[in-house]
Amino acid sequence: KLKTFGGWTLGLPEKSLHLLTDTTVGKKNFEYNFFRNKPYNEFEHLVLRTSGSDQHLTRFKDISISSFAAELNVDYMDYEPVIMYVNDKYFGIINLREKINKEYLGNNHNATKKTTELLELAGGNSKDYESLKNFIAAHYKDDNFSIELEKLMDIENYFNYSFLEIFIANMDSRGNIRFWKDTSGENKWHWIYYDGDLGCGSHYHTQNFLKERISPVQTEWYNPLWTTHILRYTTLNPELRNRFIQQSCLIMNTI
Repeated sequence: KLKTFGGWTLGLPEKSLHLLTDTTVGKKNFEYNFFRNKPYNEFEHLVLRTSGSDQHLTRFKDISISSFAAELNVDYMDYEPVIMYVNDKYFGIINLREKINKEYLGNNHNATKKTTELLELAGGNSKDYESLKNFIAAHYKDDNFSIELEKLMDIENYFNYSFLEIFIANMDSRGNIRFWKDTSGENKWHWIYYDGDLGCGSHYHTQNFLKERISPVQTEWYNPLWTTHILRYTTLNPELRNRFIQQSCLIMNTI
């Protein structure tokens, strides 16, 4: 089957496409090693992405940024630029991508579908995620805060994810955010890099996006308090604030 893929970008001239298998007409999976960096070769879902709002510019901004996410050990949609034909006619170059869903988490982390929560935006009605946010706000001043928080979320993963979004000043990270946990496995929240086509804007190198990401009040459309909650409170804790600074310095001097 073939569906359109995306949100706001569906209003642009080129549409991204979601490919999904249908057992009524064919096999359960696409069977091919599409992504050289990943070991698996069976997919129920794939995406042909136009590079979103970057489609009329570089067409590879997001996959370029994704390569940094890979080096930071942050989940991302793997990619392969491909040439696309429509009805035997050359259409152009498009980016073949993994689709972030529970199949992705099963392939990359052996997560179990029935016990996995995959969330976006403010987390919807997830009681587990609300519990995490409430714990952080209530206990960030505690002496053992970092130890107890590490039981609930992968702090290194979150800090690496946050650093990347801050470094590219990704205004759209408010909406293009995905996070998950598998209660039958490690049972910790992890974050996924998801779409940076609005990052690296014309003035991003002079933008203090860190300040906006930890602001105690909303200053722009892209930093309502639900987007800044976790980083704001964790960096109010002296131990975790120093850890975030050290982690950021290490990344800037290596990756």
